[in-house]
Amino acid sequence: MPPKSKGKTKRTSKENPAPAAPTLVTPPLGPLCEDTREQLWSCISADFLALRATACLNREWRVAAVEHGSPLQLSSTNTRQEAIETLDSLATEFKNVMRLDARDSSLTDEDLRRLACWPSLTSLDAGGCQNMSSVGVKALVKGLGTRLKEFSQDSTPRHSLCKEMRVTVGTIKAIAAAPRLECLSLTMGSSVKGGLNNLNGHASLRKLSLLFEGFVPPSLPSAMPALEELEIRVGEWTCFYWPTSLSGSGTNIWSCWRLDYPKLKRLVVKDQAGNSLPSVEPLNESGARNLANCLKVRVEVRVAAQRSDIHAPFVVDPE
Repeated sequence: MPPKSKGKTKRTSKENPAPAAPTLVTPPLGPLCEDTREQLWSCISADFLALRATACLNREWRVAAVEHGSPLQLSSTNTRQEAIETLDSLATEFKNVMRLDARDSSLTDEDLRRLACWPSLTSLDAGGCQNMSSVGVKALVKGLGTRLKEFSQDSTPRHSLCKEMRVTVGTIKAIAAAPRLECLSLTMGSSVKGGLNNLNGHASLRKLSLLFEGFVPPSLPSAMPALEELEIRVGEWTCFYWPTSLSGSGTNIWSCWRLDYPKLKRLVVKDQAGNSLPSVEPLNESGARNLANCLKVRVEVRVAAQRSDIHAPFVVDPE
């Protein structure tokens, strides 16, 4: 009989393969629905102490709660000191936050200067914020530079009065300087009678949403080379005159046949013109068809004024 070999028998790699390196997989968001996750994160972000505590949790939780794409919300009920501490905590502990929802919060120009230093911030919703101005917006744009992709400053149910609409001509001028801005949504009160000309020729703006309030709404930008979607929201106290024919009748506010929007694909309309001003005619079906043919785009009426013959939702394509 052959002598027994001393020591352990060497096994082949086929018999005992080396363990594969672990694969890093982004954890699923779990069984919670998106609305529940949003509500959970809203409650956490309302308390800066809770926010600091969540920073101590493992990376998987942070990815699932923060980095899944939904905006981080600032509470509108925080005191000024709590708001400052919350922003500082976010900047320190959650550096990958890309989208911030600050609607109705106490956001100030100084806060916007803080946000300008966030390394990953690309989107800010400042709707209803009463304590910020164009000075802060200018600092935000300067600090974020090409990172800023989305900006919104609209009215909210909590701050819906014309005097509470904080967009100014200076705001439009400041945000228009963002070189890579793609989406912009603004509510323009009666004091803003111009300023949209600052957006003329913007190279990257793809989506523009404007709510007009007041008796003299401003004219639209004349040239938007990258614009793909335009949303016009007309308030019930607004003297906005929709085109009534291809010859331009009724278009003393904006001239659709002069707009240079070569990539425009869709015009979304939310019209309440004439609801509180009987002398103003709302958009009717004929006018919507004229808009579609004039601009060569699909027109989607999602809200129709009370005296309109359109029953929203209404969609018309160019002939």
